[in-house]
Amino acid sequence: MPQQRFSGNPARLRSPERLASLPLSQVIQRCLDDLPPHPVVLDIGTGSGLFAEAFWKRGAEVYGIDVDSAMVALATELVPAGRFRQGPAEQLPLGDGSADLAFFGLSLHETDPQRALAEAARVSRHLVAVLEWSPERSGFGPPEEERMRPEQIEQLFSATGLGALRRFDLGAHQLYLSADLAGREATSATNPTSAL
Repeated sequence: MPQQRFSGNPARLRSPERLASLPLSQVIQRCLDDLPPHPVVLDIGTGSGLFAEAFWKRGAEVYGIDVDSAMVALATELVPAGRFRQGPAEQLPLGDGSADLAFFGLSLHETDPQRALAEAARVSRHLVAVLEWSPERSGFGPPEEERMRPEQIEQLFSATGLGALRRFDLGAHQLYLSADLAGREATSATNPTSAL
């Protein structure tokens, strides 16, 4: 199973240059368009909590998970309204259907992607979203050979039962959204606060 690959200074995750390169408001809006008001959002591979914070500022109840305890501590400090926990994307500490959105913000490539997407599908009652870098090299992100290709992500969505994939080209980034998962068989949703 892949391990967390980011080995730089955590402050770089919120550097002005990196923030300027991210289509943050577009990503958040595209995801929220498909969700009920005040959704529960799980930020998988939360890092510094940048995406969790952006969802929270738009009215979401946010939870985050990351394999790196230093990142969890940083996210907790920077986003006090969120609840963060250390753990792997392949074994999420939430009950079935306990989040409206399971979101991977530039983190799916650091996981065992099929297992991580299957877990995201399990905990989400509405939507799974993946933001990844476009395959071409930009100033940030992993080397080109480690980037996920659109066809690879499409295959993973299909293999994990996430339904029709919608892809949005955001320049240096690609946003992938699942079909609404609400039509699946009913699952017993549990309160995410009991696990996180």
